[in-house]
Amino acid sequence: MNLMRLGKYIFFMILLFNCGNNIPYSEETILRRPVGITITAKPGLSFDLSYYVQNEEKTFDGYNLYISRNTIGDSEVETGILPLNLSGTLPTFQHSSEQVDLTNPIIQNISLYSDSITKFEKDVVYYFRITAHSRFGYISEASNEVFAAALE
Repeated sequence: MNLMRLGKYIFFMILLFNCGNNIPYSEETILRRPVGITITAKPGLSFDLSYYVQNEEKTFDGYNLYISRNTIGDSEVETGILPLNLSGTLPTFQHSSEQVDLTNPIIQNISLYSDSITKFEKDVVYYFRITAHSRFGYISEASNEVFAAALE
């Protein structure tokens, strides 16, 4: 009888320890919001986007870039505006958590307004935001918004 009770106790303890709330990295759904992006209009109807690779999440695989002629609210990022997709797959800019570097910014020159051949137009103000992207398709909250007018 005591042996049976001991067996149930051991089973219960094994069950208790195996049901913890440790979420494996493969199931990460929350990514930290990127901050501190800047934009510089360049002659020739292009922009230099500057940002730091700052996401350390194991599922992080890069940043999505959003561009609009109107201010980009959080709801537009979540449900409306699509990220720039130049390579045929997202994220727009591929990185990994091993590339985290808060001292050396990444500078990407952007010369297309959309995935097609649409170019920027002189004196038009464009708005930019980025989100962190995970290899499972999750995105973070959007970064700060930056804007500038295109230069010819």
